Amino acid sequence: MARSVLVFICFINIAYAQVFGISLGEEKKLSGVEVLLQEMEKLSVDNSFDEKYRNLSLEIERQLDLKRGECVEVSARAEKEKCFREVVTLQKTYLEKSHVLKKKYLLLIHEEQLNGLDGAHAKALKDLERHF
Repeated sequence: MARSVLVFICFINIAYAQVFGISLGEEKKLSGVEVLLQEMEKLSVDNSFDEKYRNLSLEIERQLDLKRGECVEVSARAEKEKCFREVVTLQKTYLEKSHVLKKKYLLLIHEEQLNGLDGAHAKALKDLERHF
């Protein structure tokens, strides 16, 4: 009976924590690179995209270099391999997010250029019609 009560209390506490968003200590702290990658996801593709993207990319690459340096200093082989695997995973994530953003930006620029071309074409036809 006491065991059932304890299980019930534990269940209620976990449910309470999930409902009200209380962390149970399982959440790991994000590294600097992970925070920057989240920032990259939120980056809007607009007129200031180039500069924001360039600055963010430089900072991500700097953080990855620092992380690689930390991995070199690890003495235990297993820990060193684990560290480098984490760096590779972060770098892959960076490359994927970067590709998606660049593609979105290029599509936007391409669409603007096509609209400009269509506008110039319509204007040229209109001018031609007006003269004859």
